[in-house]
Amino acid sequence: TTLTNSITITETNHKSAKPLYCLVYPEKLTPMTLNQTCQDIRDLLFNDIRLEKLKNSFYMFAVMSCNLTNSLCKVLAPFQINLHDLSFQKLPNQMLSELYRNQWTNSRAHDIATEPPWIQLYTSERVAMGKSTLIQRDIQRIREIHKTKTIHEICVAFNSTDIDWMKIMDRFWSYHPCSNDMKDADIDEENTLIIYHLNISSC
Repeated sequence: TTLTNSITITETNHKSAKPLYCLVYPEKLTPMTLNQTCQDIRDLLFNDIRLEKLKNSFYMFAVMSCNLTNSLCKVLAPFQINLHDLSFQKLPNQMLSELYRNQWTNSRAHDIATEPPWIQLYTSERVAMGKSTLIQRDIQRIREIHKTKTIHEICVAFNSTDIDWMKIMDRFWSYHPCSNDMKDADIDEENTLIIYHLNISSC
C-alpha cells in the first residue's frame, strides 16, 4: 500500500524530509481497503521491531474521521486523549504529556514548577513513541526554571533480567554529598539539584 511504501522509504531517507501522512475519513474506504490499512498500521506502528527502526525517522501520521466506530479508529483507540481549550502552539506538548505522564503524579505537590523534590512517572507499553522526548523536555524545563542551580542528570537503565544491583547503588551513592567521591568537592547543597532518570524497560 501507499502507506507501507511511504514509511519504508522514510526509514532509509529520514534525513532528507520530514513527511506528513494524513488519512481522511477512513470510514469511506471500501471494507477490503480499510482492513488492509488497519493491518498496515498494526504492522508498522504496533510492532516493537519496526518501531525501533522508525525511532530516528521524523514523520507525522494523522487520521481525520467523523466516525469513532470504524475499524481504524478502534485500532488507534489506545492513543485517544482528551484535550480542552488548547491553542495550536500548546497542543503537541499537551498530547505528549497526556499520553505518557501518569496522572497520580500530576498533583501540584509534584509539579516541577514548584520547589523540589518531585517525582514523575512516565509510562508507555511501546518503544519509540515519544516518551524519551517528553522526559528530556521536562529536564530542560527544570534547567530553565532553576538557572541559578547546578543540575546533575543521572540516567540509570534497568533493561536486563541480570541487574547488577551493587553497581547501580554505587552509581546512586557516588552523587550523594557524603560519598567519598563528593565529600571533598565544593558542593552547595542548597543550590544543587540531582535528577535521577530511572529507565525501566521490559526485561
